[in-house]
Amino acid sequence: MKFVKIKDGVEWKGYLAVHETISGYECFICNDDPFTRIALTEEHLKDYQLGIPKNYHLIYKTQEAAEEMLQRIAKLNGFTKID
Repeated sequence: MKFVKIKDGVEWKGYLAVHETISGYECFICNDDPFTRIALTEEHLKDYQLGIPKNYHLIYKTQEAAEEMLQRIAKLNGFTKID
């Protein structure tokens, strides 16, 4: 599941996605060119001027829980789901 942001007909350079890590599942800002992933820490969310949902955690035990939080982040910040 990926989320993109389109503003004034222009797609934001990156997208939001969930990836598995050693510790569990995390939400990331990703960019395929060049391949980059930045974990959505509260500090990074603030740096990108993105709103932070209540009860946000960095690491989730299941992919479903991380994707649910990613959907909340996307909705709060005007991102659209793509497949």
